[in-house]
Amino acid sequence: MERGLARMLTIDPPSVLVRETSILPGSGFFPLEHDAERSWRWTTQAAALSVKGGEHRPLDLLLVIAPLSHPELSRGPMLDTRACGGSPILTPLPSEGGELRVAISADCAARPVIPIEIATNHVFVPAEHDPGSTDRRRLSLQLLALDALPMTSARGIR
Repeated sequence: MERGLARMLTIDPPSVLVRETSILPGSGFFPLEHDAERSWRWTTQAAALSVKGGEHRPLDLLLVIAPLSHPELSRGPMLDTRACGGSPILTPLPSEGGELRVAISADCAARPVIPIEIATNHVFVPAEHDPGSTDRRRLSLQLLALDALPMTSARGIR
């Protein structure tokens, strides 16, 4: 098999080991977790990642999130994304989960490494809502997958 950069940080199935990737989680990401059906990574309220750049066309940052099941997460949650230190892109988080796409401009995507910051306006501590839990982490997004793809539609860059 030819060695090279993988295009997607694949979180499912848990047996997959990604040695090289074009997406590098940084601060604000918790270690990989899984149950019998899927794998995921939680983020804190603010997280940073780097994407391999060098593209000279707009990209979509694809985030696949799990349903927002805690009461704090269902009160108008928003995702604030900033690529290359640019202006914030605010995206409502659907309570049912699913795919979110955030546009990355061609100028930003042309950089060798694209710095991206993500933040939300919500956080919860599992131990404060589940009497049997001892988990005191401040959790925000439950990411099932993360990718950077060429923009596929004629939608505008924000």
